[in-house]
Amino acid sequence: GPEAARELACQDEAFGHAISVPALLKLTGGRASLCKDSAVEELCPLRNMSRVRSFCPLTCGCDNPFDPKAAIFSAPIAGCPNACESAKSAAIERRWEHPCQDVDAQDFLAPDGASRNYVTGFFEVALFQPEIRKAISSSYAARLNKTFKALAFKPPGTPEGPYLAGLVESFKNGSLRDAILAGRWNLADGIP
Repeated sequence: GPEAARELACQDEAFGHAISVPALLKLTGGRASLCKDSAVEELCPLRNMSRVRSFCPLTCGCDNPFDPKAAIFSAPIAGCPNACESAKSAAIERRWEHPCQDVDAQDFLAPDGASRNYVTGFFEVALFQPEIRKAISSSYAARLNKTFKALAFKPPGTPEGPYLAGLVESFKNGSLRDAILAGRWNLADGIP
């Protein structure tokens, strides 16, 4: 888990096959024994799979700051080895040499797209525990209120309170996540 990740090398199966194979078989329900098996990649972006990221940091993209399979969980606190952080830093330095690019919208629709994995991981964390959901929802509501007042944006004839409450509810109930992942860029049901 996260504790072991502090000491590991940034390489797949750093524990050695004698430890990695049985552990991966257990973690994947018998579907994978090596990091290169596709069943491992499916587990990389899941919140509770820090051990998979510890055993398979390269497969999970712990060294990749731009499109890691582990998405939002590609950090030492989530099981990625600390040693992968230097590879991330080097990649970021190299990226400064190239112009900035927007993410392709199709990346959100691709089953294994980095943006899709990130959005899925973010909402998994944000909506998992009631306390976290409440705190993030409150922060989101405050930011929406401030932004929309500054922009004077809301559909004509819509009372401000219920409108903003609908936006926050779409975040809390997951419909915002579902819309993003389906390629519909609606803030809430019926609100583009």
